[in-house]
Amino acid sequence: RGETFYRNARSLGETEIGNDTVRSVHVAPGCRAVLYRHNDYRGESTLLTRDAESLRFTAVGNDEASSIEVDCR
Repeated sequence: RGETFYRNARSLGETEIGNDTVRSVHVAPGCRAVLYRHNDYRGESTLLTRDAESLRFTAVGNDEASSIEVDCR
């Protein structure tokens, strides 16, 4: 299951992918994503500028992301 984000999502619970389900992330060239452990861009965060096959060893961790900021230039 996957979802493409073109803009920020303050609560992944309000998206198709859902809250606390993210294990990997594809980041398009020229883009960056910041995953947060809690809604409203709060808590531990992980900045990604390239693909991450696993979030296991990041500050957010697997199945813990609750919000995302996306920036593509």
